[in-house]
Amino acid sequence: MKKKIRRLMLSASALALAAALLGGCGEAGEPPELSFDLGELNVPPVENAAFTISGGWLSSEDGRDFYCPGTRILTHYDTAARELTALCSASGCLHVDESCEAWIGEDVALFTVYGGCWYSVSNSAFGSTQFRRIDPETRQREVIASFDGMPDSWYTTLTAYVSHGCIYAELYESAPDGEGGGREFMVRIDLESLELRTLFEDSSTLEFAGSDGEKLLILASSMARELLSPMEYAELEPEGDYSLYRQAFIAENLHSELRLYDSGLSGCETVAEGGVRLSGMLGGGCYGDLTLYAVDGSLYCYDFAAGGSRSLTEHEGLVNFFALDGKAFSIVNNGALELYYLALDGGEEVKMGNRWHDDVLAFTPYAENGAYIYGLLVGSTNQRGLLSKEDYFAENYGAIYVAN
Repeated sequence: MKKKIRRLMLSASALALAAALLGGCGEAGEPPELSFDLGELNVPPVENAAFTISGGWLSSEDGRDFYCPGTRILTHYDTAARELTALCSASGCLHVDESCEAWIGEDVALFTVYGGCWYSVSNSAFGSTQFRRIDPETRQREVIASFDGMPDSWYTTLTAYVSHGCIYAELYESAPDGEGGGREFMVRIDLESLELRTLFEDSSTLEFAGSDGEKLLILASSMARELLSPMEYAELEPEGDYSLYRQAFIAENLHSELRLYDSGLSGCETVAEGGVRLSGMLGGGCYGDLTLYAVDGSLYCYDFAAGGSRSLTEHEGLVNFFALDGKAFSIVNNGALELYYLALDGGEEVKMGNRWHDDVLAFTPYAENGAYIYGLLVGSTNQRGLLSKEDYFAENYGAIYVAN
């Protein structure tokens, strides 16, 4: 499989997760009772949202709870009751197969909620990938697109996004034995007509960056030379910092171009070029019709409604960034990790303390709903759980509630 440029650009938050698994210092205390007088909820937008992976968390439509898709069954986390239950009302159901009301497919890899329906993507062990739509009321299921494995060709869906009535997905086609390489290609599925169109026959250097239903934002990237693997780097520099090496290597060797295509893909204009990159967190750069991107140490926001970009902030050592709760977050590494945020429409930037840690984020967000953030708190015992947005911005990590 060709290596995507973005796969070489592992994010600081991904490093944080890896380091977190080794433990850290600090520990959350007993969580207080959660308040459910939530007031007005800041529900995350659904346009240009990435499908969550199996085992991930995703906001419910009303922003109060979470969906938690498995490889077969969809569960629901009720934040008020603090309960995780399968979305099945059948008495005695074992929740294991298609007879269960909560069944969303076999070998489900990706899932999202859009336009009053559930959507799942299955990657079978026999080289087929299916896109399935499910009516939450009737639980009627239909396969809306399928790529069936053949003796000489297998398919896997790598990523998928939903935007303005369409699914944009990147697939990988390969031989069953993995010999001879393969190809990545990008498709669009119209959710009304179910028309399937291949947008790019070779998308190995392309990345979806957002759409407004008329235009399509794509990042095209290339690397002047190949990045050393962590093992190769360790042999050359036993005492070196691989993350700093990678950061410097990418800054020196990456050439990328953010392109805005018209609806027919017959032409495009360049939005930015040079060391352009998107968020290293899956789906972390899109917030509705706003897309975050960086050029070297400068962070920008492309606004589809305004038809252009605006500068947000600039940091030497900017290693990653993401959008959350209507804000743009910058992760900066100049020997220690620092976390900043400001509103997506600009304004004053705030530095968070990231207390306890220099080399990882104290709390790594995975998902948000209208009032809570689900993520990983690094401590002597690492905890996945819920923080209210109020507690997160106050860095009151002791208020985390372990919800898995």
